[in-house]
Amino acid sequence: MKHPSLRLLASRKFWQRSVFALACLATLIVAAYAIENYRGEKAWARYRADAEARGAKLDFKDFIPSRIPDGENFAGSTIYRELLSGDPAVRERARKACELPVECGRYIAQGEPVDFPAIGKCMIEYALISATTDDPVADVLRGLERYEPVLNQLREGLSRPRSRLDGEWEKGSDAAFWNLGGVLQISQLINLRVAALQAKGQAHDAWIDWRVGHRHASAFQGQPTLLACMLRVMLTACSTNSIQRGLAAHIWSDQELSSVTNDLATIDLMSDFTFGVSSERAFSNNTLDLLKANPRLWTAFNSRRPAEVPKWSWAMLIPPGWFAQNQLRLNEWYDQHLGIAVASEAHPAIDIPPGIPADILPPNFDDPSDWIRFPYWFFAQPAAYMLDGNRSLCREIQTNVDLSLVACALERFRLRNGDYPKELHELMPSLLPKLPRDRFDGQALRFRRADGSGVILYSVGKDCWDGGGDDSSDAVWRSTPVEGAAKL
Repeated sequence: MKHPSLRLLASRKFWQRSVFALACLATLIVAAYAIENYRGEKAWARYRADAEARGAKLDFKDFIPSRIPDGENFAGSTIYRELLSGDPAVRERARKACELPVECGRYIAQGEPVDFPAIGKCMIEYALISATTDDPVADVLRGLERYEPVLNQLREGLSRPRSRLDGEWEKGSDAAFWNLGGVLQISQLINLRVAALQAKGQAHDAWIDWRVGHRHASAFQGQPTLLACMLRVMLTACSTNSIQRGLAAHIWSDQELSSVTNDLATIDLMSDFTFGVSSERAFSNNTLDLLKANPRLWTAFNSRRPAEVPKWSWAMLIPPGWFAQNQLRLNEWYDQHLGIAVASEAHPAIDIPPGIPADILPPNFDDPSDWIRFPYWFFAQPAAYMLDGNRSLCREIQTNVDLSLVACALERFRLRNGDYPKELHELMPSLLPKLPRDRFDGQALRFRRADGSGVILYSVGKDCWDGGGDDSSDAVWRSTPVEGAAKL
């Protein structure tokens, strides 16, 4: 006698019902996929139409800068082409040609006096010089002679009117820009040489190399993605530090300071930040479009090996509509942060644009409270990251730029009149067409005469509290006595 379960398996009715159940399950799965795809694509299409109607640019191709002929482009120099080369050996050779030893770079702290004796000793260890002398600044300049081939390339590029890297952005994730290295090292090298020339009183040479550093930073203006924006911010911080050293030494002429002022007036890091966030959003859209077309890329991205795309991946089971829903959530998040960026650009004291409640502006995505929402957030959440810190850094460095701009005008006024002005408005319009406002509270930059014949210029800083020019809370520039000012 057969066991009951065996009789059930042998039953024709059992198999008919099983097949019917499986067919129903398959139909439900297919229907669920179709519904999710329809809902996702419909929601994304609706958002996209609304966003483009209000002028938002969602396609990365709209942010790709046009190329500049090498003959007109400061960043068309050989060193930049080699740093962007597709050949790793060429990139490594170019990087070494402009890189100070890491240990030597530790003695170049931003905002602090350069430790020339320590750098000289470090240069001996790395065979940049054979011995030190009783003139540590001259020792450092001798050690920097090794980098003259690169520096001469950049100086020759100053005659070219524009500056823009050719990052090959049309290649998206395979753009040459992602292989770029050495840019911070070039800035550090230039900053050290400018400081050494200033300390030796070689004003004109220091001015020329400062302009090289400024043009180096300008190569990142108009480059898409937030990474390019923040690289420009860091490079600008280095060049601004060099200006303040030169002003402290009182070595630059009226004509040289006029040129520096014109260069500083072109810097608008808050606008650059808005562009960087907008282009970062578009790059994320480009990535999600690729994932919808080929979900296997999701596995490659997660494994941090984007070039190794598997032949099969569980991600192939993800409905394309889920990627569309993630795209919608991510773009809504970018809308919020772009609203803040645009408002901050137009009104320095405003952190949150009018009409947007603060409680719906999280710095990042929260974890969804239930698994049902997870499919619409799995990409958007890790793709979203803190932007407020980057925006704050842009504002701080732009404040230093503004202070340096006004400080150059103050020094020019002193050179012409033998003393600093009593009020900032005396700088207009002959030295400045207008005065920048404090980037933190929107008010006028604070200015007063100090003891003796000096002046103090400052911003209230990120706490937006007027500390009266206190270095611990405010962003401050102080004039230095003219006598002995060259001792940096």
